[in-house]
Amino acid sequence: MVFEHQIDHFAKTHRVIAYDPRSQGLSTRTLDNNTYAQHGRDLAGLIDKLDLKHVTLIAWSAGCFDAYSYIRSSGIDNLAALICIDNPAQGLSPQPGDWAMEEASDKGLANIRCLREAIAGNGQAVAGSFLNYLIGRDATPEEADWVFRQRMLSPDYAVLGLQAELMFSDYRAEAKAIDGKLPVLFAISEPNAPAALPWIKANMPHAETFGIKRHMSFWSEPESFNAAVDDFLAKVK
Repeated sequence: MVFEHQIDHFAKTHRVIAYDPRSQGLSTRTLDNNTYAQHGRDLAGLIDKLDLKHVTLIAWSAGCFDAYSYIRSSGIDNLAALICIDNPAQGLSPQPGDWAMEEASDKGLANIRCLREAIAGNGQAVAGSFLNYLIGRDATPEEADWVFRQRMLSPDYAVLGLQAELMFSDYRAEAKAIDGKLPVLFAISEPNAPAALPWIKANMPHAETFGIKRHMSFWSEPESFNAAVDDFLAKVK
């Protein structure tokens, strides 16, 4: 579980529920509906089944699309707050410098192709130099082995399908709509800050932000991340 350090920390003061989306981790593999829209509906089903109220959603990377998808389908009545870790609300953007997963340009499309080639059936690539980039340092052999094993839990068809869909996902309307209505905290990595911070200021001025070193630093350096989330949760009513 990538949130292992958060589960250990926050379970001391909160009820913590962590789950794997369909076709990921230890959840059931399905041949269809491996989409962010379905992830949002699945999350709604989980919240309803457990009769959860006043929920703080914590989502990482494209998992933020799951959270926005839930908001699109179910609203915010059952939510207390949203914490989004280092992910924009849209996939491709035609505007250079915009906060998006990738630019809709020749360079951006080339980056997408390279990423697909790297992750397709190749968990070792994810656990190698890509992991080093995600945490901002050289991963230990034990860390690389753990990430490799997590990647290989998900079938290629689900990974590649989601990777393709996320490029065409656009949840900017949902992100803007909750501003001032739902407490939101963004954890923004140093590489993404130049694009992310101006977008948040212009479109979600009530949201709070704090900086993390890299995209996966909440896992590799959890203490500072957990402290920032503690401060935010103390203000959530």
